[in-house]
Amino acid sequence: MDTWVLQMNYPTVMVSHSQQGRLTLTQSRYLQDPNATDPGKYVSPFGYTQLISI
Repeated sequence: MDTWVLQMNYPTVMVSHSQQGRLTLTQSRYLQDPNATDPGKYVSPFGYTQLISI
């Protein structure tokens, strides 16, 4: 639970599908403005990733 409650924001999970039937999932930190830059004021020991089970 620490990766969810001790960090700001929520994860955005993107799913890509290849023609060979392979799925690729990538995770990034949700920002309302995707062009915003992180000032580095709040550092996460988890690298702004959350554990997600599928």
